[in-house]
Amino acid sequence: MNIDKRDIVIRRIENIDLKHIECIEADVNPEDQLIVEEMNPMFNAASDIVEYNGHVAEYGGLVVGYIISFKIVAISSISAVIRCVVDEDYRRCGVGSLLLDTVDPQTEGHKVSIECKEDNYGSMKFLKSAGYVVTQCNESEYDEDGEVDFDGYFVLTKEKREPMTLKNRLAMYPYYGE
Repeated sequence: MNIDKRDIVIRRIENIDLKHIECIEADVNPEDQLIVEEMNPMFNAASDIVEYNGHVAEYGGLVVGYIISFKIVAISSISAVIRCVVDEDYRRCGVGSLLLDTVDPQTEGHKVSIECKEDNYGSMKFLKSAGYVVTQCNESEYDEDGEVDFDGYFVLTKEKREPMTLKNRLAMYPYYGE
C-alpha cells in the first residue's frame, strides 16, 4: 500500500480505541493477544508504581497501529515497550517509525527497551534500522520431550547518549603501527 506519512495521525490511546487494538491483536498476534479487559486498567487506573503510555496511528479514520509502553515511576529514565504493532496492510509505510518516535529517549541517559522473538527477523531488522541495538539474548527453553516450552527472544535497547568525539572514537581502536 502506498500512503503519505503526512496523512497518518498519531495520538494518545483513548477508551474507544481499545476494541480496535483488540481486533488488530487477533489478526497479528492470536497466541498472545491483548484484550480490552487487560488494557482497561493500564490506561484508566492511577498507579504510584508504573505509568503506562500508549499511542495509536490513524489513517483515514482507521486505527492501523499502536504502541504501548510503561516506565517504573521510581526509575523514570527507563521505559519498556510492551507492544508496537502495525496492521499488516500498512507495514513498510512509516507507521511503525512514527509510533516508535513517541517513545524515543529525549534526555541523555534515558533508555527504551523492547523484546523481539528470536525468529522475528523483520522486526529485528526494523528495530535495528531505528537505532536499537541487541543488549540481551534469551534462548528458547525446551521441555523433556524436546518441545518448545518458552520461546527465545532478544532485548533491543535505544539510549540517548552524548555524541562521541573523534578523540574518543579513535581511542576505542588501539594503534598497532609502532
